Amino acid sequence: MPRRRVTPAAPPLLYSSLSTRRSTFPTWLLINSSPTPHVVKRSDLGNEVSQLLISSSRAQQIPPLVNDIAASLQWLLEAAPIPLAYCYSPVAVNLQFVCSFDDINHIHPLDAHLTIAIVCMNQVLYIFFPPLVVGEAVNAVKYYLASRWGDRIHLVGFQLILLDGYQFLKRNYGYGFLYF
Repeated sequence: MPRRRVTPAAPPLLYSSLSTRRSTFPTWLLINSSPTPHVVKRSDLGNEVSQLLISSSRAQQIPPLVNDIAASLQWLLEAAPIPLAYCYSPVAVNLQFVCSFDDINHIHPLDAHLTIAIVCMNQVLYIFFPPLVVGEAVNAVKYYLASRWGDRIHLVGFQLILLDGYQFLKRNYGYGFLYF
């Protein structure tokens, strides 16, 4: 009996190759604006607009290690304690230093959490605490954050680090000039 030749079936029209490769688009973009940069989620803009902004140097990609810092900016504006709300601008500006790899002030993404948290605590101290306390408190909060979190600080959420530093200041130095 002769064998019938079987032709292979054509692939379905909706066929797409399977791939484990992740998207090369970043989760967050830092829009270069003056005086304070702004953070936007890429999914809100779309891939084409994001690529256009990046290629025209109007935006920078935020490294994945600091996505939680970018996400915390909205929290600083909406739900953070009042003294921490004053940290929005320092966080945004220092996040720009994390994104710009060719700048002399570049902050490595692994060091960004501690560096930016210390800048925020300095901001809170200089605005809300008496000048006699500031010098000692700056050194104390630096030591506290470095010893409490150590090398795993970049694995902890940035909001938690800021709240922890703020609670340390309240616990050891009172509320400063705040009466609420």
